[in-house]
Amino acid sequence: MKKLLNGILDFRKTKRAEYADLFSSLSEIQTPDTLLIACSDSRVVPNLFASTDPGDMFVLRNVGNIVPEYGTFRGSVGAAVEFAVNQLKVQDVIICGHSNCGAVAAIMNDVKFEGDLAAWLGIGAEMKLIEPPKGEWSKLDLASQANTLLQIRRLANYPAVKDAIKNRGLRLHAWWFNISKAEVLRYDETQSKFIVLDEEEIPRVMAMLE
Repeated sequence: MKKLLNGILDFRKTKRAEYADLFSSLSEIQTPDTLLIACSDSRVVPNLFASTDPGDMFVLRNVGNIVPEYGTFRGSVGAAVEFAVNQLKVQDVIICGHSNCGAVAAIMNDVKFEGDLAAWLGIGAEMKLIEPPKGEWSKLDLASQANTLLQIRRLANYPAVKDAIKNRGLRLHAWWFNISKAEVLRYDETQSKFIVLDEEEIPRVMAMLE
């Protein structure tokens, strides 16, 4: 907590003036073009690894970056998806998993919890039935990648998402953050594996978005 308070003090002293105009322009309206669904893990910081500014992304984070099957677990995930897609009209939705995911490890190892955590992780049990993508990764990381793909499949069945894909070309993306190397990867359907978003891959992806 002390680090957070010191950070606020540092922001006020060194960065607040720099961001004053940006926050002033955002005070009445937000127009992000992307919804990013990521894990709550403290090591995964999307705004850092994507170098984004306030207002660029609408971010939803939860334990395990899980998207429940539509209609089975009504709550904040569905609300955030519908708000981002229907009201904010985002053009892209990203689900971002990550390496060494504790939620995935708990599901894979059938760790027993109680209360809301047990109910929430139970939603992710289907992950164990998904064939993992290709790649020289640990069993846990392959499971985490498979979990990311499962959530993309579920998301694609949300009515708001299906309508936006059909009517205005909404795009869905599966990303995965490798913590140990601080690298972001994307799932390439043609190769059935996650590819590092580097100086060679990013121009190819940018061209596909045009």
